[in-house]
This record gives sequence, C-alpha cells and structure tokens, in this order.
Amino acid sequence: MTCRSVITMGSLYASAYDDNLPANPSRPQSNPGEMPETTSAQNGEASISKMNGKLRIIFSVMGVLFFVVTWAVIGVQFHWISRLDNQNIVSAPTCSMNVGHDSDYVTLFASGSLDFQTEAKSAKLDGKNSWCGRTEEEDWMEIKFVGPRRVAGIVTQGNPQQPFWTTSYHVACLTEERAYKEYAEKGKKHDFTGNTDQNGKVFNIFSEPMTCQAIRITPLRSNSFPCLRVDLLHEGCYAPINLTYVVTSKGWHDDTADCSIKVNGIEKAARGRGFCVVSFDPTTLGYNAATFDTHGDPAGQSAHMASFLDGLQSNSIVAIAVMDEATANAKVVSDRVAAQLKDLGADEDPSCNIRDLGYRDSYAFIGQKVDARSDRPDWISCQHVEASAGHAVVKATITTKRRFVIP
Repeated sequence: MTCRSVITMGSLYASAYDDNLPANPSRPQSNPGEMPETTSAQNGEASISKMNGKLRIIFSVMGVLFFVVTWAVIGVQFHWISRLDNQNIVSAPTCSMNVGHDSDYVTLFASGSLDFQTEAKSAKLDGKNSWCGRTEEEDWMEIKFVGPRRVAGIVTQGNPQQPFWTTSYHVACLTEERAYKEYAEKGKKHDFTGNTDQNGKVFNIFSEPMTCQAIRITPLRSNSFPCLRVDLLHEGCYAPINLTYVVTSKGWHDDTADCSIKVNGIEKAARGRGFCVVSFDPTTLGYNAATFDTHGDPAGQSAHMASFLDGLQSNSIVAIAVMDEATANAKVVSDRVAAQLKDLGADEDPSCNIRDLGYRDSYAFIGQKVDARSDRPDWISCQHVEASAGHAVVKATITTKRRFVIP
C-alpha cells in the first residue's frame, strides 16, 4: 500500500460523503455573460462546498495516519519475529568484543603506520583495510578499553587490499596497576601464530583470561609488512576453533631420535625416550604432556602410562609418539596400556597394534577417548614404521567449540 493509494482512499471517503448529500433542484442556471443572482440557497450551497472541502482534507489525513500506524505496527512485529528467529538460530553468545566497531567501547591506536590509509582505526576485523606497521618488533598497535575487561583470546586477519599479513606476534596486557605484562606460557614469553593469507581468520586462545585496561600487539614476523585486522574474545562464550595436530615419531636409526606433537605449529610434547604422550581437553584447550621410558623401566613406566590414560576425561584427545626406543619387547607393555590404546582408536588400523612394535620402531598416533566405538571421530590416525625405514607422521585437523572457562 502506497501513500498515493491511501490518499486516494481518503478522497473516496470524502466522495462517498458527497454522494450522500441531497441534490439542490432549485439551483438557478445563469446565461453566459450574465452575473448570476445571488440567493440564500446559493449561499447555503457555498457553505456546504466549503464543508465538503474540509471533510476531504480530514479524511485524507486520516488515511495517511492509518497508513503510518499500520506499517509501524507491522514493522515492530517483523522486528520482534526476526529477533526471536535469531535467538533460535544462535545457540551460544558471540565471543566477539566487536573491536573497532563501537567507538564508545574501545580506542585503537598504534606507534605508527605505513600510510594514512593503514592507521590503527582501520584494524577492524572483516574491514576494508587494516593497520600496517613499517617494521616488525618495533611498531605495535593497541586496543584500549574504557574500563578493565576480561580478555580470553584474539582473532587476526591480514590486509585485504595487498598480500601483507603478520605471521607471528607478542601480546601484552596493560594491567590495572598500569604496567604492561607480556603474555607468557610456562614462564616464557609466548609467540602467537599469525596469518598465512590476507583474509583467513586465526584464533589464538589464552591459557587463562586476563584482566586488562588495554591489549598491545607487537608483530614479530610478517609477509612484506606487519598488517593486522583484529578482534578480541571475551570469556564465558564459545568459539569455533580449527586445530591441526601433527604427531611425529623418529626412531634412533632415522638419523636422530625425536618425538614431536604440535598443535597449529606449536610444540606441546615433553621430549624423552619411550612414549611421548599429550592429552588435550577439547573444551578448554588445556593439555598435559608426559613421557614414559618403557625401555629403561618397562614394568614401572608401563604402569605409570596406564594410570595417565586411566585419568583421561571423556572426549579427551590423545597424541602419542615414540622417541628412540619404547620397548625391546612389545610384550612388556602392560595389557592395560594395550587395551587403553584400542579404546582410543588404535585398533582402527591393524598395523598399529602396540604388540607389533619392534625395537626402535617409529610409532605415531592420535585418537580420542569416547564412550562408545560408534562415537569415534573420522580423524583418528595411526602409523607404524619399522626401524631404519623412516619416521612415522600422522596429521589431523579438528574443529571444536572452545568454551572459555571462568576461573
């Protein structure tokens, strides 16, 4: 319904009113060129005509008001229905702090920029440009809050206009004591993994949320120039995380003895002879790394490994790699360990039976503790390579929803 149609309806109402008026049969007809004689009847008809004009205006205004009120009600109803639909679709609160999109919430600034188009204000996630510094390790950008905020992670993108992005960076938190505290893991300043292209989003989750007045990001390495689009994640929410696990086992005869368990390129294994084992909590992304020297102490270390695996929570992800030599005789590995590895999915590949592990063989495995065999994910993988035949490598990319835990 358009405004014109509504006004037309008002006119029709007025016309209908006219049609109900009685005709005036006594109205005189004047000859051309003559001034008609004014009568009391004509004066009365003039008054009626004026009244009809006013009524037309009134009805037209009423029609417009009807149009406005009707569409206002429909608009409110549509907005309300849409809001309910969105609530049904979104099963968890958003993690985004919406950095840069709410000027009352944060301020973006930097030590410098490549040019006026790549100033800090351009560092909005999914924005049309980005912040770009001139040099790594010297230039930085900062996100300053109106008040202290609990920050649980960071998301980055590169520059959408040019092939410029940051490949690694440091994060510092401006504490309530007005001092910058570098983010660290296990007492060591942490190098965050950045981007590998212009528009891909890379999530990095802090081991524990931090209370910060501001977050400072210092690029360490980049592709051409250190450019960033960025958002921060708050605690108490869910975020989809893609994690790539690479498990590598090297026996002694493969040039060097080693084990490696990396997640998104970051080493998590505690290296040592025997079985290198790392368990991951897919909810909090916390992990526990241990080594079990079943070569040096077959019975004792096998028992410790069994206890470690027994203590895993449901849905824990487990990565195992042999370094150097796990056992000169596979039979010394306890029945408990053999059964536990089967429960984790090692029996998906017949060649990965732990009982078939030979002297200084390479063995790499990634699985998950589930309640039933039917619940096993399709990314479970295992590789067993005999000594001197090369190293064993398995890889799995796992999408999980990380829940930020409030300490």
